[in-house]
Amino acid sequence: MTRSGVRPESTPAKSTVLPSTQKVQRAKVAEVAAVLPADSPTVSAGPSDAPRWSTVDLGPELPMSVFTSTERWNAERIGAVAIYCSDGRWGEAFDEFCHRNLQIPRYDRLAMAGGPACFAPRTERAKVCCQAALDHLDFLVKVHELKRIVLITHYGCAAYAEQLHQEPDECLPVQLDDLRTVGETLQRRYESVKVDGFLAMRRGLTISFHAPAS
Repeated sequence: MTRSGVRPESTPAKSTVLPSTQKVQRAKVAEVAAVLPADSPTVSAGPSDAPRWSTVDLGPELPMSVFTSTERWNAERIGAVAIYCSDGRWGEAFDEFCHRNLQIPRYDRLAMAGGPACFAPRTERAKVCCQAALDHLDFLVKVHELKRIVLITHYGCAAYAEQLHQEPDECLPVQLDDLRTVGETLQRRYESVKVDGFLAMRRGLTISFHAPAS
C-alpha cells in the first residue's frame, strides 16, 4: 500500500495478438483434431490402406472436406468405355458386370437415358442429342485412347417405352436391333476400337447379361 492508503492498480498483463491468418490456421487445426481420428495405432475394421489423416492436405483454398474416400487414386487408364442407361437402379449390376466379367476396372462411363439408344435417333430432336453424344465419345476415344466400347441396353427401359408406347416385351426386339445397328455404326466410325453389345435382363430380383447374336 502507498502512504495514501490507496492500493496501486496492477499492471495488466500484455496480451499477444495473433495475426488473423494464424488464428484461422489454429482454428482449422483444432477443428480437424476434433473430427478426425488420431494416428495412434487402433484396431479398425476398415481397409488396411486407409489414409493417415495427418498426411491429408486440406488445401489453402478449399473448405473442410465432408468425406475422404478409402479408394486410392490409380492413374492408369483402362482404355474402355461403357455406354448404358442412366437408370441408377441398374448401376451396381452394370459395375459388377464390367469389373468382374469384362475385366475392365476404372472404365470410362457414358450414361444417358436409353444408353445405346441415343445413337439410334428417331426424331430430329434426338438427332441433336445423338451428335452431342458422338462429340463426347470422339473426345474419349482420342484423348483417353480407347480400345474398347461396351454397349449395354436393359430390359424395361423407360426411354423405349416413351418412344414406342409399348410394354417391355414388345420393346425388346427393337432394343436388340438398335444394339446391333449402333454397334456396327460405331465400329465403322472407330475402326481400331472393339465394340461389344449386351442386354441386361431382369427377372424378379435377378439381373443377367446376354450377348445377342450378331
